[in-house]
Order: sequence, then structure tokens, then C-alpha cells
Amino acid sequence: MPAASEQKTQWSVTDKAAYFAGRPPFCTGRISIQNRSTEKLKIKGLVVTGIGPKSARGTDEHELQVFAKAQPQESVTVPAQLVVPPQTPPGRYTGEILAGSQRVRVTLDVLESWDLVAQPGRISLKVRTGERPVRNVILTNQGNMPYTLRRTAFAPLHDQDGIHRSFFLTLKNFGKDGYETVLNEFSRELSETEVEPATVRILTDLKAIAPGATERIEAQFSFRGLKKHRLYAGKLQFENAEIILDVECIESPDMSQGGKK
Repeated sequence: MPAASEQKTQWSVTDKAAYFAGRPPFCTGRISIQNRSTEKLKIKGLVVTGIGPKSARGTDEHELQVFAKAQPQESVTVPAQLVVPPQTPPGRYTGEILAGSQRVRVTLDVLESWDLVAQPGRISLKVRTGERPVRNVILTNQGNMPYTLRRTAFAPLHDQDGIHRSFFLTLKNFGKDGYETVLNEFSRELSETEVEPATVRILTDLKAIAPGATERIEAQFSFRGLKKHRLYAGKLQFENAEIILDVECIESPDMSQGGKK
């Protein structure tokens, strides 16, 4: 079967203009192609030029991902993806689709994108009452908008074994007293597993992380109401990125000699 490049005069894009939109790197749209030949046609990709930002190869040509199959004399409309650099600023761009000797005007609307990656993906802490451990966090902004850093964040926590422990203690102590008593005592036991969110202070002079930048920050954790030898789980969120928290209290409030800081 002849490749699309060998059929330059036998197929064409029938759209007068094409439109794509989305968050980088993939902006979606549709394209219509007519096969004027007497053979089956398969097109796996085209090229778009003139939309502004350089491609990953450092050229003005951007990949238009499209997979089109057409029978002889058939016209098809298929989905397509225009690939642009992840840090392409939001806005409207115009360019041209190159289809052999044909030029088709294309309009591209790039939307705002906040896309963060946080490392490490998990932080494990063993803390005593009043301690405020500090850990390094690496944030990479893969989006096209600056990410403004908060000075304080909250990380909800929950007792990892709270439900099972509450259920076990309730059945052990009140299993013969009827379902109403069991439900009431289970609710009471479960409520005692509730814990306040961790407070996280972001220790940095940075105000924002620029698109494409990677920055190291320090996160200082403080906790209240943790019980000795209980394991707590939670999440610290940075936009779409999250860090899993595993926290163990190795000294309860009534055993603390120094009190809260």
C-alpha cells in the first residue's frame, strides 16, 4: 500500500480550517481527509508549522498525531492531537497544517495548566509530642502557569487501624448487650480515633515556581492529639501532586516531659 507521502496528489484535507484546544502537551481536535486514489489510504501523522513555540526538537514543526484509514474515494473525519511543549503559555495561536503541497489554516487555543510533581512520594515520620520535624520536598512545575506557594498547608490524618480497633473493642466489651448498645459504643469508640489535621509550614523565600522549574523547599510538620504507638495516614497536597504521609507517635501527651512547643 503506498504511504501517504507517496500519494501527495491523491488525498487532501477537506477542512477549510482546523481547530484544536487543550492543556499541553496534547491539544485535541478533528480533521477530515479525502482519499481520491484507487487504493486504500493510511495516514499516521502530519505536521503543523507557524504556531509559535519551538517543538521538542527545537524546530517550528509540531507533530499532529492522526490515524486515518480511508477506502478508495472515501472521505473520513477522525480525531487528532496537536503536540506542543508542556510550558507553552496559555493563549490563541495560528499556523498551518502541511498536507503535501496543501496548506490548511489551524487555530490553537492553549488552556491554563497546573501540573506539579512532588518528590518524595511518601514521607514516614516517628514523632514525639511537641516535635516539629522538617523534611525536604522537591517540586517540579510541569505546567504552563506559575505555581504560587502557600506558607501554611493542612494534611488531614486518620488512624489507620481505627475502624478495626473500635469494632473489636465494642464487640469484646458489649457484644452481648444488644445491637443498640453495640452501635452506640462503636460510634463512641470510633469518634475517639479522630485526630486534628497536621499543620505544615512551608519554609522558603520563594513566592512561586515558574513553569518548567524545579525547586527544593522545606516542610515543617506539627501534630496535635496523637496517641502513643498509633499509626496515622494522610496526604499533603500540592495542586495535583500529593505526598503520602505515614506518622507514628512514639510518645503520648501524658508521657511528655517538655510539654508542647
